[in-house]
Amino acid sequence: MKKILNLLFFLATALLYAQLEDFTVTATKVRDVECPNAGSISWEVSGNTTGVMIYTVIDSQGKKVLSTDELQTSNLLAGDFRVVATQTSGQYTKQATSNVVHLDNKYIPLDITSIYAQPAYCDNGVIYVYATGTGELKYSYRKEGETSWAETNTTGEFAGLSVGTYEILVVDGCGASRTGVAAVSKGRSSWGVSTPRHVVIDCEKVVINNYFRGIIPYPYTVTITAKNPKTGQTETFGLNEDGELIVPYWVANEGYSLTIKDNCGKTVTKTIGKPNNVYRISQFETGSCGNPYLSIGSPLNFTKAFRVVKFTKAPSGFNPQELNDDHGKFLNSHTYGKADGVPVGDYEFIIEDQCGVRTTQSITITQYDVVKDFIVETNFTSLCNARAEALVVSGREGSAYQIGTVKITAAPESFVEKYGALPYTVPEEYFGVSRGSGRRIMQLPVDLEMGKTESFSIEVTPECGDGFTYQRTIEVTNQPLTIPDPPTIEDYCDAVIFRSNAEIQKYSPEMGWGWDDGNGFKEGKSKNINSDYVFREPGKYRAIDMRLYYTLINGVYYDKYCPPTPLKEFTIGEGNLKFINAYAFPCEDGKHTLAIAAEGTGLQYALVSGQNSDATLLTEYQDTPHFTGLPGGTYFIRIKDSCGNFITEKKEITQLNQPEIEVSGSCEDGKSNFHLQISALDFLQFKWYKYKDAQGNLIENPQIISTESFIDIVDFKPEDAGTYKVEISSDDATACVEGSEVVIFSPDAATNPKAGTGKTVEINYDGSQQSLLNLFDYLEGSYDSFGTWEEVGSIKSYMQEGNYFDITWAGNGTYQFRYTVNAVCGGGSDSTVVTIHLNKLCYKEPKTDGTKRPTLAGITALERAGTLSGDNWPMVRQSGWVALEANKKGFVLNRLSTAQINAIANPQAGMMAYDTDEKCMKIYDGTGWKCLTKQTCPN
Repeated sequence: MKKILNLLFFLATALLYAQLEDFTVTATKVRDVECPNAGSISWEVSGNTTGVMIYTVIDSQGKKVLSTDELQTSNLLAGDFRVVATQTSGQYTKQATSNVVHLDNKYIPLDITSIYAQPAYCDNGVIYVYATGTGELKYSYRKEGETSWAETNTTGEFAGLSVGTYEILVVDGCGASRTGVAAVSKGRSSWGVSTPRHVVIDCEKVVINNYFRGIIPYPYTVTITAKNPKTGQTETFGLNEDGELIVPYWVANEGYSLTIKDNCGKTVTKTIGKPNNVYRISQFETGSCGNPYLSIGSPLNFTKAFRVVKFTKAPSGFNPQELNDDHGKFLNSHTYGKADGVPVGDYEFIIEDQCGVRTTQSITITQYDVVKDFIVETNFTSLCNARAEALVVSGREGSAYQIGTVKITAAPESFVEKYGALPYTVPEEYFGVSRGSGRRIMQLPVDLEMGKTESFSIEVTPECGDGFTYQRTIEVTNQPLTIPDPPTIEDYCDAVIFRSNAEIQKYSPEMGWGWDDGNGFKEGKSKNINSDYVFREPGKYRAIDMRLYYTLINGVYYDKYCPPTPLKEFTIGEGNLKFINAYAFPCEDGKHTLAIAAEGTGLQYALVSGQNSDATLLTEYQDTPHFTGLPGGTYFIRIKDSCGNFITEKKEITQLNQPEIEVSGSCEDGKSNFHLQISALDFLQFKWYKYKDAQGNLIENPQIISTESFIDIVDFKPEDAGTYKVEISSDDATACVEGSEVVIFSPDAATNPKAGTGKTVEINYDGSQQSLLNLFDYLEGSYDSFGTWEEVGSIKSYMQEGNYFDITWAGNGTYQFRYTVNAVCGGGSDSTVVTIHLNKLCYKEPKTDGTKRPTLAGITALERAGTLSGDNWPMVRQSGWVALEANKKGFVLNRLSTAQINAIANPQAGMMAYDTDEKCMKIYDGTGWKCLTKQTCPN
């Protein structure tokens, strides 16, 4: 006897009317959050579960995250989750709540931390990219103006680059990317072989360094050739593994040939002769009025330890043991002299190096020339208006002398009028000590005519006297300050290339303009920037012209900057590509328009086959943030900005809502203001009306208030009360974007809003009615609709979002929802509760009379179909979507992934497939692909 399976969507499964038994649900972590929204948990149920099972995942606040009839989900954020299992059988409902499962956030957001560009000397520039992120990071680059990426690797290092600007792309393992920019500048490769410096390690080995001058393209090679005096053979030496040049002692002592070859192929050879073994002997002055010291150092470019054996000649009063504690020891240098220095006169002494070689050296110590130790110049004062606002006299940094007294012996008439007759001895009040160098400084303000050259004669006497006097005449022209040209700045996506030298400051809302030099942000600080510097950190910057002057405080001169002169400002945006939300608008043909709200620059949108960065494009990138004619199903949305950054979001289109009006308010100076907004969908068309008055009466010919995505009700008054409506549409003829939302304000909405009175209703649901209930429909009386809804009661459905209650997944039972609305001004508040008794019935009844339609799709294992067997099967099966029959064989449907199912070009009602991702048999019902997994009425 044939067994015939006729699966028709109008048939009902058996309903269970027995009292449900207790059961338990146990949840387990499958995967932490390693990619955005990719945490996964699973659960299992123990006990007798004969009814329909619906599972709701809730967060730590008890709010619904998602509902499903499967035993696993994989789209969770980090946090604590529980699973509420609701079993329904007939009129009976029972719930069980699982244990808490914690998901750690192991996702590392993709970020380019730094990019360094090594100059190109001969098309050998190198870019080093440093980034953090999740999974294996892949790096690519392309030169500005090119359309394809030149290379992809996992190291972030790109070599062999010519001069130019390069785009950088970094992609992580979660389908996200970040872009950056690097400027490879022309390297200055002017270099030559210099006379090396030799450092004796012992009497057998010598380290050679400082063998080239200038900037050399790396890497380079060094080759030394020398003839061994013992063997007569020529030997060759080079850099060791540590990059050191170490040779035998005889090489440095006998002379050698030094050859250097850079990375560009330039080769230079120089012959280095035998060292002259002449020690560096000199005198230098102390801070005590220039008393001289005797300094003895290793021979030039041949550093080795030595000792002074004895002085064979010295002026009277010279005692080497008293004037050098290290006398007689082997050191690289020796200094003779203490507080009073050493006597002036002729010196002769014997030196012995660490290898036993002795030489005789000599020097004549003379009295120091004080004249070269003083500086006379002009500078700004705090006026910061001209270049010669003050005369400044000081000792040179490191000088043996400090200034003592300063006299002005010749000056213009304006100076005499200001300070009196000449010569003028500058009073001590104009003297101070530099806080930085410790130098004694005199700064004397002068009033000079702008643009006129004046002459000053100045006489300086050292602080310690000694009969020295320094005299100098200077010509001074006071000139107004000139402002440098603004620097060259190039904007580039999330970065700015700075192609000039200048001081840079960043703006802090709390502290103003300044800079963080590694020790925290400090107001007034700045950073000196060289050419081709790339800024990446978001913020507001400016290039400035800085001028330094001295300010005297309690005898100390402090360096202080004049108010900076701004040259140019520039801003680096956050550059964060951000997904906000997705919305679905149903079409009459059962398909949908998918609208996407996102933030970024130059955004483009595409549908792809999966989450990974190498997913296949199912649509070409488009500028419009919506897709039309989409069947129900799961879609991967890829959003790309103008810099090449992209993100990927997974959305089930039938679970998306239409946009809602967001209401915010403020109370300023006793006035109440409301702001009504449809967020982040400015690409759509809007018409705002007030179409009902405060009593709910329709307003004839309501006027359009605004065509923007928002309206403002300023200084709300009772006459502003009523129902406001926004109609949402699109200028794209292929997009079925038709929706409307309303918000209601009572006359006292701002100060004493009303929640109305919640109804208690009974709903018998058999699957044919609207499953998404607007909770505002169950309020009586006057109410304001800008409040919040919350599910309360002993049994929760976890199916409430905003003002909507989706009864599709809710079991039989009584559900309560509290509505609360708060005043914008004052503490007024009101609330009420809506109670819904939900009774879920059987499947839809089949169409058995009137107009009936044949079942057009069927699968048979009985060798009959259509008119071949004369019985017109499956058309004889009336009012069904699909008919299946077999006796000894099972059915094997097409096994496809979610992406493959969604990519079916022209789905028709009744088509079936097995979803290998969601692990269920799916049927296309004319609006979307639905899993056949539940006993209650289908969608």
